[in-house]
Amino acid sequence: MINRVLIIFVLLFFVFFYFYSQGIEQVSGVTVSLNSVSSFDNANAWVCGASGTVLRTSNGGNNWVNVTGNGIPVNLILINIFAVTPSVVLAAGYAGSDTWVYRTTNSGT
Repeated sequence: MINRVLIIFVLLFFVFFYFYSQGIEQVSGVTVSLNSVSSFDNANAWVCGASGTVLRTSNGGNNWVNVTGNGIPVNLILINIFAVTPSVVLAAGYAGSDTWVYRTTNSGT
């Protein structure tokens, strides 16, 4: 009896894990390599990558806004991004041997 309960429990665990841990592919609209993502909540997320690329969404990834070029040089490779709030975000990257950290307090506008 214990073996049956254990087997059922394990099967339910794997079924739950399989169906509820799948990511949903999003279209970014850019062709550069994207290196990091940070989600503040279910609606607000940020992505960064090569060529100083920064994208944000405020609707759970249905639409992405490209906020690249608002103070971040295009020769920078951004490797990490962190959303402190939906509008306050830190992004870190490098160009050659120089490293940089950028911060926005107005959603990158």
